[in-house]
Amino acid sequence: MSEEAVIKRNRKAGYLMLAIVVVPMVLAYVMYHTGIGLTGKGQANGIILNPPRAVTELVVRESQALENIYKSEMKRWRIVVPITFPCEEACQQRLYLSRQVHIALHKNIEHVERLLVFLDEDPGSEFLEMLRQEHPGTIQVSARRSDFVNFFKPFKEFDNLATDNMYLVDSDGWVMMAYQPQHTGKHILDDIKKLLKLKNEQ
Repeated sequence: MSEEAVIKRNRKAGYLMLAIVVVPMVLAYVMYHTGIGLTGKGQANGIILNPPRAVTELVVRESQALENIYKSEMKRWRIVVPITFPCEEACQQRLYLSRQVHIALHKNIEHVERLLVFLDEDPGSEFLEMLRQEHPGTIQVSARRSDFVNFFKPFKEFDNLATDNMYLVDSDGWVMMAYQPQHTGKHILDDIKKLLKLKNEQ
């Protein structure tokens, strides 16, 4: 075999190896950021935020604390639950739904946490005690309601109040999906399971 033929063969082999490595990564990226392939309909259940934004921009008041969490702890996905005061029926429903989704993750529960964002007001000792008893293991931060609302203004994917939704943050700290009140716990759970599986396969 001539030297030129050997070079061509090695080049083809190199391209093949590159394709084996790169193509799955590209496909995973497309699925991850567009939702294509996440369900039988080619869409995620939640509303995909494009482009995703850093959670530290969402919670400006405690952005450094969140950065430290992502630097120092095991990488986890997080369900963001905005808490408005007084925390009435819709607010309580978000807390309940996020807890049920978290419990239903079973073996994957350690890969996901709930991030409760207190908007504007101090939650008070009674509310914090309720969280300690009924919603243990949550991360709790405070944010200005105006910062929270402004964060979502560029997104045209939903037109309801940003404070009425829940959000999914990936393990690198990107807010990438929204869930409106009409979304069920099964919608959220199915998306998280598929995204965890996709992430593990990368």
